[in-house]
Amino acid sequence: MSTKQTLNGLNPDNSLLFLSKNRDFHILPTFPKRNWTLPTTLFAGSRNTSKSLVLSLCLVLASIGLIPVEAIAQFTALTNEARVNTTVAGDQWGYWWSIRTIAVQPDGGYIIVWIDNNGLDGNAQGIFGQRFDATGAKVGPEFQVNTTTSGNQFSPTIGAAPDGSFVVGWEGPGNGTDVFGQRFDKNGVKVGTEFLLSTTVGGNQRYPEIQFYPDGTYVAAFVDGSQTVLQRFNTDDRSMGVETRISSGTGANVVMDALVIMPDNRVLQCWTSGNEVYGQLFDTNLQPIGTQTRLNNYTTGTQQYVVARADGSGNIWAVWESDGQDGSGNGAYCRRFDSNLNPIGNEFTVSTSTAGDQYG
Repeated sequence: MSTKQTLNGLNPDNSLLFLSKNRDFHILPTFPKRNWTLPTTLFAGSRNTSKSLVLSLCLVLASIGLIPVEAIAQFTALTNEARVNTTVAGDQWGYWWSIRTIAVQPDGGYIIVWIDNNGLDGNAQGIFGQRFDATGAKVGPEFQVNTTTSGNQFSPTIGAAPDGSFVVGWEGPGNGTDVFGQRFDKNGVKVGTEFLLSTTVGGNQRYPEIQFYPDGTYVAAFVDGSQTVLQRFNTDDRSMGVETRISSGTGANVVMDALVIMPDNRVLQCWTSGNEVYGQLFDTNLQPIGTQTRLNNYTTGTQQYVVARADGSGNIWAVWESDGQDGSGNGAYCRRFDSNLNPIGNEFTVSTSTAGDQYG
């Protein structure tokens, strides 16, 4: 490791990020507080990857306990915080159940989507977005995602394809509540018209999530009543095969929380049902592997809003909020699973401070 260097002042002896001779970067699983066996490199990126993306990745890893938060504190902020939305009348807000309201493009640029609550789309709630370059500078004006404006458009999510194009998903009025998608090219220009993510209509389809495969196809996940649903789409936004549906947990108050494409292209779906958080693995044909797994071991009170990630070896890390487990309000908890969703130990608190509420 003689080539290890510092970046933004990290200590070389304890650093999690280093630059090798070819100026690729690697995030190392150095976390002495946990006696875990982890792969040598959790993430590797090219020399063209922006520091803002590196920092984002580090924040994700810190949020699930893979790296110490203290290490992140040593980074120098690339920019000051900045308002995302240009229109300020009324309320603009990101939907808290979707962790994918930001999508990063291959060149380090990114797109953020949100809900406008003041009728900017000409009616009630609408979905809007803003593109940024790799330095955090805005690219073009904010843009309206939804074409249909009647009623409330809600619960936005976004996924970026390997070619830089992106698909925004949301829920809106249809035959009950339906989930929709709209593709944009890498420059933010609409491609085609908005389309249904759900094959089945009627009732209420809600809480969409979108995740791309390396080949440019993608999978959409959402909730339909007490079931979770997966549907794969090709690069032209046409559905591939039929929907995969499973009954979810207790069947009560089901909320789609996370969608992960594993390194081997299996799919992990996580959701909240009742007062517990669950996960289910699917094979490359989106067929369930085994049975759904309750992620939380502690079952008193409410466990909800799970975020999940997989490392390069397929080990799964899930973090959620738990009511009362740390002795004071809500706490953020993390649990590690192997690549087959078998738990490795019990959950543990992510934060050192437990007074008041810590949210996932």
